[in-house]
Amino acid sequence: MSKQDKNISISAKDAFIGYLLLACTVLSLIIANTNLGMNYLELWNHPIGGHELSSWINDGLMAIFFLLVGLELKREFLYGELKSIKQATLPLAAAIGGMLVPAVIYLIFNWGQDALRGFGIPMSTDIAFVIAIIAILGSRVPPALKVFLTALAVIDDLGAVLVIAIFYTAHFSLPHLMLAILLFITMVLFGQIVKPKTRGVENIITLTLLVASTGLWFLIMKAGIHASVSGILVALTIPSYKGSSDAPSARLERYLHKPVYLLILPLFVLSNTAIPLSHLMTGSANDFFSQSHIAGIAMGLFLGKPLGILLGVWWALVRGWGKLPEGVQIRHIVGAGFLGGIGFTMAIFITSLAFGNSPTADSAKIAIIGTSALAASLGYCILNKTSFQ
Repeated sequence: MSKQDKNISISAKDAFIGYLLLACTVLSLIIANTNLGMNYLELWNHPIGGHELSSWINDGLMAIFFLLVGLELKREFLYGELKSIKQATLPLAAAIGGMLVPAVIYLIFNWGQDALRGFGIPMSTDIAFVIAIIAILGSRVPPALKVFLTALAVIDDLGAVLVIAIFYTAHFSLPHLMLAILLFITMVLFGQIVKPKTRGVENIITLTLLVASTGLWFLIMKAGIHASVSGILVALTIPSYKGSSDAPSARLERYLHKPVYLLILPLFVLSNTAIPLSHLMTGSANDFFSQSHIAGIAMGLFLGKPLGILLGVWWALVRGWGKLPEGVQIRHIVGAGFLGGIGFTMAIFITSLAFGNSPTADSAKIAIIGTSALAASLGYCILNKTSFQ
């Protein structure tokens, strides 16, 4: 296979992931609103081992998703596009603006309201859908813009994890937190034993760290911090070496990609978008859209994200902290900003933490899905019209 064919293959794979998650969303919404709806909802609420199936997906399987996110973050910051301050400044400024402005907009709409807790919902960008749309656009998008958007989404994921860890804590247990810190430090030190190109030792150490990660997951959950954070921490303990695509962290990232994007995320989407629409549409459309959390999510994602990303880039350029990548113009940043408004996976995840299983959560998810679709469509149209060729 030629290099060009390989790139086409990778793009097709990324686009397929986006189509798969979209299909799962549509399928789940359809089933939830048919005669099979009650049985479908009961399936995800079925208790297994003292917890509902949906809880095992959100609290257990999604920790594996965050492990993959952590491995991607580690690679980018150590050896990738974010390894130097010069390279990271522009996407970092864009990501910070793209998180703060939507959160402020949401807070303005919901100040003094019970829904204030959902301020983190419009802060996140769905990296899977962003990469899928970039793949669909292909050569119509400058290569440097692909790097910028991917870096922005990666930093955005880190920001979302920090928001989850700090603000979405149900309770706090210092003894469990101290034990988690002790175990984490032990895992980091244990991971340093490995030497490059000693495959047998690498495999044993990596397997041991993954087994120990279940204990870290349990202790963090008991500490009152959402267990998904454990995935990021575990990624930091997996050995990696500069420039090596055969390091344990690189191999684990490749192994996790298919099960995460072809199994875990589809399961997450199916279980979290099983939303009966009848009880949400009992009033008029004006009643639905006048709800403060709906307005905050919609305005935060659709306007706050592109505005925040554009302001972040502008500020970095004005301060001389960075420059636009080769072939990238401001109109490309505007299109990228709207793609940043695709909240979806992470936004739905934070919704479940903020509102649990409630009508507020259901209506918030509908707002996320609808606004993400609008933002994706507009971002695609803008970038499709701004071909650099």
